[in-house]
Amino acid sequence: MLILVLIFLIPTSMVAQVAIFDPEQEAHLREIERAELTKRIQQNPQDIEAYVRRANILAAPEIRLQDLNKIIEIQAPSLDLKDHYQSIHATAFLDRAKLYQQQKEDTSLIRLDFLASARLYPSKEAYYQLAYIAHRNQEYESAKDYYKKAIQHSNSFFGRRQLEIQLAQVYIYLNRREDALKVHQDRTQVVYNFFLKRRGYNDLTNRSSVVYQYSHDQAKFRSDYDYDTEGTIRLITKTLDSIDLYRPITTSKDLYFLRGELHWKLNKKEKAYADWIIAEEKNLHRDFSPTYDFILNAHPKDAEVYVIWALTSLNKHNYDGGRKRYCLQALDFFNTAYELGYSGSALFYNRAYCYKELGRYEEALEDMHTAIDQAPDNYLFYYRRAQIYWSLKDKENSEADTQKAEEIKRMQFSG
Repeated sequence: MLILVLIFLIPTSMVAQVAIFDPEQEAHLREIERAELTKRIQQNPQDIEAYVRRANILAAPEIRLQDLNKIIEIQAPSLDLKDHYQSIHATAFLDRAKLYQQQKEDTSLIRLDFLASARLYPSKEAYYQLAYIAHRNQEYESAKDYYKKAIQHSNSFFGRRQLEIQLAQVYIYLNRREDALKVHQDRTQVVYNFFLKRRGYNDLTNRSSVVYQYSHDQAKFRSDYDYDTEGTIRLITKTLDSIDLYRPITTSKDLYFLRGELHWKLNKKEKAYADWIIAEEKNLHRDFSPTYDFILNAHPKDAEVYVIWALTSLNKHNYDGGRKRYCLQALDFFNTAYELGYSGSALFYNRAYCYKELGRYEEALEDMHTAIDQAPDNYLFYYRRAQIYWSLKDKENSEADTQKAEEIKRMQFSG
């Protein structure tokens, strides 16, 4: 208890002093450090470590460039230090190339420094920069080789991901689509083998997002280039089965959208709609997906699309509190679907809910009469009509419908 009291008695002014960042003081400390390093260099002009430290202090580009040039000039004093100096030189070449990029120097000059860095001390960064320059200049064979070397020197799945995507893209430019697909297939399999064989819920919870990213990359690639639609659907299904157990809410929405589009390509509308509904349920913090706009523009007279939009609106209103706004939105979609010829009981059941939430009880009651006429054995319909009767202060009919719902429910679940 005494410790807690002491903690809470720390003056707020002291806390404020700790949290404040003073740029003038930081600049003053940098100048002091620079002066000390300059003094060291004056005493020993070959002190490469002092040049390295001074080059890393925030300063004008021309000042940093002078130090980097000097670092590159200084040779190792002995064979024992050769490797160490090569590493320092490689970093200096890398930093100088990036400085040249900022100053928009000639590309050939920048390329020479990245090449020098890669030769002295091969690194992912140097090879990536070389690949990027070659890719931008449409030198696709060179870009391919450099991307491969960058991948070889990358130490993490996250670091390799973008490189592998770029490598696959270069293969496309080289008209080698099978090689591009193989890049995606190989990387996805490696991730599956490594991540999904690990034990422990927390481990898999974090790692499943990596499986998702890599599988989505491959599935998107296959979809874009019309590779084996059925096979792509199987890939997505396998991925969803693997990751939804661990991250059922925050991941996988894009895969559901994509699988829905593939089902649509195969004219499997019901499966497409089912996937899009799930995707929107996992995507409630955003507005409607562009997928819906795409489908609506392609099939403006398809009533089922408007039903999906309406149901999605009702799903959203349960999460962000915009009950009236989303009910009005859903109501517009249901009405459009009805005008286009959709007249299933589900439309009347859900539209009645919209009317009820908006206080339009008579219209809600009329829709529930129609829904029950079409599906007299659905006990949920009687529960909803009971709620509407209750809102209309018709206690007798409300209790009658509730009793009817219970009877149907008992019969269905007892048999």
